[in-house]
Amino acid sequence: MTAGALHRAAAAPLAAVAVEPSALWPALTRALGDGAAASALAEGRVNLIAPVAVLLDPAQAGPVTAAVSAIHRALSHPAVRCAALALARARGLAGLKVHPGILGFDFHLTADGPRLIEINTNPGGLLIAAAHARAVRACRPELCGLPTGDLPLDHLEQQVGQVFAAADPKATAIAIVDDAPAGQHLYPEFLLYRRLFQALGRAAWILDPRELSFVGGSLRCCGDAIALVYNRLTDFMLTAPEHAALAAAWRAGAVRLIPDPPAHAVYSDKRLLSLLCDFEALRALGLPEADAASVAQAVPRTAIASTETWGELWERRRNLFFKPVKGYAGKAAYRGDKISRTTWESLHAEDYVVQDFTPAPRLRLPCGGGLKADLRAFARDGRVVLLAARLYEGQITNFRTPGGGFAPVFIDSRPPAG
Repeated sequence: MTAGALHRAAAAPLAAVAVEPSALWPALTRALGDGAAASALAEGRVNLIAPVAVLLDPAQAGPVTAAVSAIHRALSHPAVRCAALALARARGLAGLKVHPGILGFDFHLTADGPRLIEINTNPGGLLIAAAHARAVRACRPELCGLPTGDLPLDHLEQQVGQVFAAADPKATAIAIVDDAPAGQHLYPEFLLYRRLFQALGRAAWILDPRELSFVGGSLRCCGDAIALVYNRLTDFMLTAPEHAALAAAWRAGAVRLIPDPPAHAVYSDKRLLSLLCDFEALRALGLPEADAASVAQAVPRTAIASTETWGELWERRRNLFFKPVKGYAGKAAYRGDKISRTTWESLHAEDYVVQDFTPAPRLRLPCGGGLKADLRAFARDGRVVLLAARLYEGQITNFRTPGGGFAPVFIDSRPPAG
């Protein structure tokens, strides 16, 4: 697709625009503004970045932003929030303030509108996707007039900074915490967050939780007190022994976590989807009819598995998708038509939710062929701040597919060709 041919194909929700890698990577290095992050991307993580931009039909973009807004309103409703905590078996967290930060809403686009696959409280890729979008615009200036969300790209980092500043205005230091962070696939983004926090005038460290101690009523690393943590751990309830210091500090109110355990229970526990897909249950909890309808329409039918239903689910597994309640990054998730009987029998029913399978659409690539594409809407307080696609092959997103990875999404209001 050339610079003069950016019209959408009629009735196509997604279209791809090629970006020459030899131009993209120098532009991305400049857009990242951090040599260490650029080096970390180039060294074994090149498949985080797809050499394409994605054009999104505004007829699909509108329902995505509307769904995000409706889900936010639903999960802000006291009765729905209480029900979410009950489903997550986290009633003990009721009454605590929830600090989700920026959320990630993952959708598969269908002919009948977007379908929510899951919500993430610590969604990776926001700063990388923003830099990627700026780099693509530098390479393809004709995309500069197309939006990527509700905010101009130049204000995105400011919005992220505001989230953390509002969480604890007095904090002078922020720790970015994950297990063995330098080995994480999204480590380049940790470096971008560190630079962002330093630009806000805060000291910032990237730490393994084993480096933390809870001493004298404060969370510390190498003698320095830490009052604010950007939490990238996938131990969402902080139950692992190696996270004991962080958990103790949080329970004592000595540190603010973004996101924190209540945020995961309210927004990201997979069992929540069984409520969000149920119009009648949402109405019974007092959600307005319009919001209940919007939310239920956006969420594929989902149920919590049990030993009583497990055998019956095997019989109709081919149109289902199985997700572990405590899963993340697609680990131990299975398409029903791909799972073997041996694997099936090794699973514990109570650990899973089962969802009607909604296939990801395929994006036709300018060079030929195609990849699966899902849509991640990064949102703050129900407002989409950035859209990004994740391109992949296989059962789930993996950031290992050659030519796959994050791709910036531009909402194309141009008329369809032809």
